[in-house]
Amino acid sequence: MLKRSAIDSILHAYPHLRSIDKYHLTKRLGWCPYDKISKLIPGEGVHLDIGCGYGHFLVYLAQVKPKLALIGCDPDRRKIAVARTSAPARDGRILLGDVPCENFDGIPEELTSISLLDVLYLMPRDAQHRLLVWASGRLAHDGVLVVKGVDIEQGFRSTMAVWQELVMVVALRQTLSSGTWAAGQPLTRYVDELRALRCKVHSERLSDTRTPALLICAKKYSV
Repeated sequence: MLKRSAIDSILHAYPHLRSIDKYHLTKRLGWCPYDKISKLIPGEGVHLDIGCGYGHFLVYLAQVKPKLALIGCDPDRRKIAVARTSAPARDGRILLGDVPCENFDGIPEELTSISLLDVLYLMPRDAQHRLLVWASGRLAHDGVLVVKGVDIEQGFRSTMAVWQELVMVVALRQTLSSGTWAAGQPLTRYVDELRALRCKVHSERLSDTRTPALLICAKKYSV
């Protein structure tokens, strides 16, 4: 997990956040293993964070991988407006776009890496599949796709995590959904799907996170 100094450094980029948004972002930074995720991403090339929200992961990547060109996209207009004020002050780009983004023309044809962090389970399953196909198609040879999601196979803890998403999506409206808040799939299903898309896949269940989570790193290869 991120150290307090790293969290404070990221929050410093958001001086005008509403109190409820700052609380949400602080919790997000404390609960998501961004440090571990960042180690899976190459240090050079072009990285796309799909569902970037406030762009906080991009702010962190700009600090730890200064040679990496950064792009973020998200369908939430309010969060994109905030993200654009705090994006890394170099060649980073923050784009408003639908997810999946098959027809989104602000993204290069080939990407070194893509991240999907707590995005897929907020989408219907057919849309999840389309997004994974789109992402794998945009990766360069040896490109990396990193997926983090809720692990739905840990019994009561998983049930509580799903209900937490209900609160964030429906009650507090802090998270924008494209039709669902509980469409997470078993880890093996994601792994099988990515392998079918010509990716070498490493996956794990995260035991040290606040909520039960899965982490997948898929590396594209050519036949």
